[in-house]
Amino acid sequence: MGWMHRILFVVALALAGLPSTSAQAPARHALVIGNAAYVTPGWRLANPVNDATLIATRLRALGFQVTPVMNATKAQMEAAMNAFTARLRAGGPNAVGVFYYAGHGVEHDGANLLVPVDVTATTMDELRYQAPPMQFLLRDVARVGNAVNIIILDACRNLPLPSGARAGPAGGLADLDDVPTNVLIAYATRPGLTAPDNPGEGNSVFTRTLADALATRSGETAVNLFSEVQAAVYEATGFRQRPEFRSGLLRAPTWRFATASAGPGAANPELERLRRENEALRNASLTGRQNPETRPAPQPPVASPPAGDAQERISVIAATTGVIDDAAAGRYMDALQRKLEEKLRGASFAVTRVSAGEVTVSAPTDIAFVVGGAQLAPSAGAAVNSLATALLDYPHTTIDIVAHTDSSGAEAFNLEMSERRAAQVAQALETEGVQPVRIVATGAGEARPVADNSTAQGRARNRRVDIVLRVVSRESLRSARTR
Repeated sequence: MGWMHRILFVVALALAGLPSTSAQAPARHALVIGNAAYVTPGWRLANPVNDATLIATRLRALGFQVTPVMNATKAQMEAAMNAFTARLRAGGPNAVGVFYYAGHGVEHDGANLLVPVDVTATTMDELRYQAPPMQFLLRDVARVGNAVNIIILDACRNLPLPSGARAGPAGGLADLDDVPTNVLIAYATRPGLTAPDNPGEGNSVFTRTLADALATRSGETAVNLFSEVQAAVYEATGFRQRPEFRSGLLRAPTWRFATASAGPGAANPELERLRRENEALRNASLTGRQNPETRPAPQPPVASPPAGDAQERISVIAATTGVIDDAAAGRYMDALQRKLEEKLRGASFAVTRVSAGEVTVSAPTDIAFVVGGAQLAPSAGAAVNSLATALLDYPHTTIDIVAHTDSSGAEAFNLEMSERRAAQVAQALETEGVQPVRIVATGAGEARPVADNSTAQGRARNRRVDIVLRVVSRESLRSARTR
């Protein structure tokens, strides 16, 4: 359908009495940090990278542009926080920000310190110069003055001081009475107390409960959602851990994680989707892509996880499910390939053996997703469930989900769409029980074509999602540890 036809269709829907708005949807940005691989002996944690990965997936599914930062140094944390507040400022007064941190955190002289992985402190006085205070971020978002900021701290794990010793102060974070009027702060437990890392289950109780709430209760107000998380964690831990939150959302007391209310007067999702598509297609037609000077500045594709993230992921999988002997790795992937071919027989999902330790499952997005959207098509649901069954039977693999588009439409739009589609596949697999730590979902937009975009057939081939499965063997574990 050409862009002019889409304009007429959108106008027809509007005239039919469907609600509409000319205002652009507010920018939604999230910074998600997970620190686990601390260099100081005795400080390493099992779950923060798992926790951060899970929350990042949930937030992407809710329409946030997520920046994940794993195992960050002090310099990396500060740079990420500065970039986060810059994006909120650029998003204008209606922008929404979510900051999530999992890792060590501790209070010192009233300041809540978020501890980077490169800390080498042996006393609290040393630590205060090596860890960014959370209050700096609070001050910055208050100055930005955007509509809503949610700060989530799963950072009350015990911090052993001196180095390597488990004795010492109880730790925990300080309570903040003066919360800015555009901020809600949620703590994994009551200020001044610590919460367990929960290494035996892959995620902290708080983060797992929060992720479930984001998946099932995102239409409730943020205050109600965190109240339910508080009650659920308190009960699940035998009344030992009680999360707390402080809301200063005086300007938006009914804000919800969901992008639109399900009640009367909500924006029609189909109409809004068609408006976005029309705008992208109109821009592409006007620029023609023959005049690069008039095109928006190219956006880089979402990068693959840094080596540190890959190391942590493989190490966590190895610790929870074990590894495959090198001599048996090929046979293991042979069996996985046969299982996938059996489960996906009749579906439009292609199974390809790339190497002895790697299998790729590919599907055209025209079949896997609703037309022009990021939601999985009903016809693809059974195939994704079958894929999840095979992955549960073969847990010794990493799962990299990469979604791609053709070059039609604006480049930034394509990148966002691919990110949302990859997140949807990840969420569907997690819903079926696949461990989130195994999964990394990224969007490549139009940056990695496998065919010529000048033909309809080539564009159809480029619109795809690739699910890359790699065996976790002793060799891959050794390689990860030496990176």
